[in-house]
Order: sequence, then C-alpha cells, then structure tokens
Amino acid sequence: MIKRSAAVLGLAVVLLGGTPMRGQDQPLVVEGGTLIDGTGRSPIKNAVVVIEGNRFKTVGVKGKVAIPPNAKVIKADGKTILPGLIDPLAQGDWSWEAPFWLHYGFTTIYWFGSPYMRAEKAAQEKGTFLSPRIFLTADGESGPGVKGPLELLRDDIRLTSKSWPEGWSVRTPAEARAAVDKRFAEAGGAAEALMILEGFTPELLRAVADEAHKHGWVVGGRSEFVSMTAINGQDYDWHMASVVRSTITEPSNVAKLKDMRENHWGQYWSIADGNYEYMMEPATFDSIIQKMVQHHMFLAPTITHTWWGWGTQIPHSKEWADEIIAFEKNTPGLEFVPQRVRDMWLHARDTSDRVKGRFIVGDQVDATHPLDMQGYAKRDEFLRRFVKAGGKLMGGADNNFDTVPGLTTHQELQQLVYSGLTPMQAILSVTKWAAESWHNDKNIGTVEPGKFADLITVNGDPLADIRTTRNVEVVIQNGKVINTAFDPNWKNPIPAP
Repeated sequence: MIKRSAAVLGLAVVLLGGTPMRGQDQPLVVEGGTLIDGTGRSPIKNAVVVIEGNRFKTVGVKGKVAIPPNAKVIKADGKTILPGLIDPLAQGDWSWEAPFWLHYGFTTIYWFGSPYMRAEKAAQEKGTFLSPRIFLTADGESGPGVKGPLELLRDDIRLTSKSWPEGWSVRTPAEARAAVDKRFAEAGGAAEALMILEGFTPELLRAVADEAHKHGWVVGGRSEFVSMTAINGQDYDWHMASVVRSTITEPSNVAKLKDMRENHWGQYWSIADGNYEYMMEPATFDSIIQKMVQHHMFLAPTITHTWWGWGTQIPHSKEWADEIIAFEKNTPGLEFVPQRVRDMWLHARDTSDRVKGRFIVGDQVDATHPLDMQGYAKRDEFLRRFVKAGGKLMGGADNNFDTVPGLTTHQELQQLVYSGLTPMQAILSVTKWAAESWHNDKNIGTVEPGKFADLITVNGDPLADIRTTRNVEVVIQNGKVINTAFDPNWKNPIPAP
C-alpha cells in the first residue's frame, strides 16, 4: 500500500468521484525536494514550484523564487518531484479503473476511443468526473479506426471485419481517405489519434496517414513490419513484434516466419514476440533504427505485457506477480473493484500455467529456454541502440488481465532499466516523450512555466532506484491537490455500456 504524505492533510483536497475544482483558489507551492522536471535536464535540488490557477507559474531553486505570501505550501523535503505521469498505451475496463491511475501518479492517459470513452472524456474536461486527462484514438464500436484489405488482416480480426463502405477494411487510397474522414466526423473533435493494425500496403498506409495528418491526428498502433510503416506515415508503433520481424533476413528463418504466418497465425502475430525474438539479427538494427529516427517514429515496447501471456517464468515476473498479490491483500478500499478482477490479482502467480501452451517454432518449451534468453538480450540491445540514436520510447504497459492499472506501468519503467536504459530515459518515456508522441508537449509532460500544473511527489530517488516511482505521496492535477486514497464506495458516474 502506498502511504500518502501528511503534508497534504491540511490542504483542500478533492475526493475521487467528487466534483473537482478548476485549480486552487489561491497559489499553491511545492517547496523543497529534488525536481526531475521531465525535460531530461539535470535534477534541481531544493526546488520550488509555484502554481497559479491550473498552470505552473515559476520553477526554480529555493531562495531564488518568490513565494506568494498567501500561498498554500506543500513541503517536499527529502522527496522527488516529477511531472504528472502519462500512460501512452492504457487500456482495460474503464468502468472502475480511473482511481487507480491517479493513485499511481498518472494524471494523463491515452485510451482507445468509443462513444462511452468520449462521454467520459467530456465529463472529465467539464470537471464533473475526477480522472486522469483522457486523450483518445478515433475508434468506434467496431474497433480500430481503419483497416487494410481483408486478406491481409490477421485471422481473428478478419473474421469480425467488413469491407468499406459497410465496414472499415479499405482497398484503395480513395477508400482509405474516405474512411479516415468518416472517422473524423464520428469523433466530433474528441479524438487525437487514429489507431491502425497490421494489414496495410505501403500505398494504403500512406493514404491513411496523410489524411489523418490533415486532420491533426497522429497515426499509430501495431504493424507487420516497422521498416515499412516508419517511412509511410506511421507515427508510433506498439509492441516489439513488428521490429523483430523487420530484423529477420536469414532465408531459413524467413521461411519459418512464412510458415508461421500461413499455418500458425497465433504464433506469428503474437505481440509477445517470444516465438521468434531469438531470430533477430543485430546487423540489421542500425538501418531500421535510422528509418525510425529519421521519420520521428516513437516505439512502445510494452515488455511487461509479455509476462501475463507467458507466465511467471519470464525474468522478473515472479517479483511483479508477488507485488500484485501483496497490493490486493494489503490495500484498503478496494471493494469497488469487481471481485473477478481481485481474484485474478490474488492468483497472479498462476499465470505460469499458460506456459504449458508456449511454443518456439513448433517446439514446446519453457519460457526460460536458451533461445528465449537470447531473444530477450537481442530485444534489449535494440532498445538501447534505438535510444542512443535519438529514438524515443513510450512507456505504456498495455495493461490487461492480471495486472493492476498504473502499477504495471511502473513495472514497465523498471523493466526498461533492466533492459539497459537509464532511469532518466525511463522517466522520459512517461513524461516528455509520451507527451510528444501525441503532440501534447505544449501543455503536459514537463514541469515548466505555462504548462498545466500536473505534478507528483514520490518518496525516494528514482534516478538511484527506478522502483521508487511507485511511492507516490502527493498528486496535483490541473493545479489542485488530489486525495488518491481508494474509496470503497467509489462509482463511475457514467454507467458502462
């Protein structure tokens, strides 16, 4: 359980589920502590952050920043101050999840669009529903925004898809542009991105991306080969599978992938990638990275998404499973969470049973098979090279199934450091880089004057131990202090469909 700082007890706070204020009625100051402002610059010790209304007014060092005489002051001595965190790949069951994201310091999330989520977004923006800021993709009840030709789609998606104009599967550039325009009209200004999946030809993807960009949207999602999509308008890519496939050129392995695609689609399309990560060819990494960096493509590796799929034999997953079990057992106020979800948390270690169905190119193996371990090492090498070359990561975990919203993203940051990134780079993936990926960096992502006053304090030094990002004590969103303790009677004001 996360303990909240006593420093906020004397402040006017907003309860989860209550009606939030439009910023504090008087200036708010966070004083002391070490500020990691999200820009990537060196931390500021003994920092002072002045908030007026819902914006940062002044940021600097204690003694050099004037503190308004009527300000409410939060003492942060011994703590670390961070921007409000952003999960750029959040999903799950929004009907009960909102309190979790704020509890773990996420003041902004990017989520799949739907009529229900557009209603939630409107309520949050009006101030009638306390939740993270919500940014949405332009999806509908039928799923991803626009799809490629039916015959190019993965098997499970093809079965539920229809060709344009009855559905969203397009065959020509003209159809692609028309479909994007229709999605734009449906979204009614409530979307910021267009989600796509595998199945596009270069010509169709370029038409989709160009039309989406005209509407001010970014384009992202899953792809078959990032080497193709990076140069044809896709702005960000989820998971590592498209990267992994793009690096494989050895003829026998290409043949294995072809057989997988035609006869074992579940293995080929697996977002966990473990079926063939070991085939990655480091000699191809730099050319692929160059394409991604030159075209400003962001990458969300979602490494922790693997552990619930392949079980607790994956490195570090026992640690994360035990953390989830302890969270469920020791955290008060969780009565509002569906019992089926809490039961999954209590049995987080049971995901090891899923390994029984695990395959590597047809051979049933353990998730710690030497080929798997080779694959993990190659994946990590790619990520290190990508960031070193100027690539930017999105730190979302794509939480689902047994995972705890918000907590799993902190585990993703931990995994990024295990993979060889610096703690600062991991932090950037849920602050500045996450904001930039959807063109939100003018307002969020860093603690700088003029930006929305989204800020958290944590107990510990994340640059020394990235795990301390979990230790959230104070959450300030839009200039107001939030009480993020769980309320057992919490209810979403908008019923789920």
